[in-house]
Amino acid sequence: MSLAGGLDTLGIVVTADCNIRCTYCFQDRKQPAHMPWATMSAALDLLPRSPRRLVPVSFLGGEPLLGFALISRAVARVNQRQGPRRRIQFGLTTNGLLLDERRVAFLERHRFSVQISCDGGAPSQDLRAPGSFAILERLFDRLRLRHRQFLHRRVSVAITVTPPAIPNVAEAFEYLLAKGVREVAISAAMGQRRLSPAQAVELDRQFGRIYRWSLRHYRATGEVPLVLFRRTALDPRKPDDTDWPCAAAVGNNLVVDVDGGVYSCALLIRSCQTVARPALARRLAAMSLGPVTDVQGLLRRRARLPDRARVAGIFGPQSRKRSGHDRCATCRYAAACFVCPIACAKNPDSADANRIPDFQCAFNRIALEYRRRFPIQR
Repeated sequence: MSLAGGLDTLGIVVTADCNIRCTYCFQDRKQPAHMPWATMSAALDLLPRSPRRLVPVSFLGGEPLLGFALISRAVARVNQRQGPRRRIQFGLTTNGLLLDERRVAFLERHRFSVQISCDGGAPSQDLRAPGSFAILERLFDRLRLRHRQFLHRRVSVAITVTPPAIPNVAEAFEYLLAKGVREVAISAAMGQRRLSPAQAVELDRQFGRIYRWSLRHYRATGEVPLVLFRRTALDPRKPDDTDWPCAAAVGNNLVVDVDGGVYSCALLIRSCQTVARPALARRLAAMSLGPVTDVQGLLRRRARLPDRARVAGIFGPQSRKRSGHDRCATCRYAAACFVCPIACAKNPDSADANRIPDFQCAFNRIALEYRRRFPIQR
């Protein structure tokens, strides 16, 4: 029985544990739970059921490198069983602190795409995890010296911004590029309270500095390291009331949790996070696609997923959303803006399912204004 409509991505949560405890992480219930091999095997058995020839497989956590042996075994299994008509692209999301030479060599050999969560220089990174900056600096130096092509082609960095880190955002961006990173994403952390006027001014100043650096770099090299500024066509059309603003309501991206539960988004997994509002927690739990071993049940529940998403109440059309700053329906940045609906479930300022967190709204309005000004790449 095939997965009708295909499988765009498969995420596998190797462990619910992590070697650090970032205060802003949406996974607020870390625990020492690791995926058994039988569950990993069942997750990998979903791949042949997809009619697509290319399926990206991402290993997630917690910190997935805590289960490196399991990842190695999974890669060997996939490589042994995939036929000539199917190609698997492996991916890994990591905080980078366990990326020693042996693990880097493995990821390079198997052509992994690796996203490292790193908030930049010492002032920002050590806000996240004291002492972690020195470890990551040595990692980037080693990658640049010994694995330059891998760093340039396969490694990206994700910066997560909290209000205390705002004064260091541009410095963090420039630091990473000086280390040889060619792709950087910058996004707002969940669960933060709204910006003060002074913080908003400072964030605008930081993005102005990033914009000027990026514009000079683009004119000199044709490269755009900041993902936000990559514009290869006219801005997309403004979504209408029939659109789902989030793929979690559709189910073409599946994530298998450590206990074998299947979900349509990594932010719906239950092993390492909580939803503080009981009613919303029940509605989101109803979006579970069941155990990975029950493929027929998975397909039935997947077909009902849009209805469950409507009941959950947070996946509705963008036109119904608003923040304390503006209504999304009238915002000039709506077509380019996306705020994860799960962020509404972690909004410290409002329990309204249609209320976009004010911090993320303010962040996006500033960031997207500089994106709007940036040249379209042809």
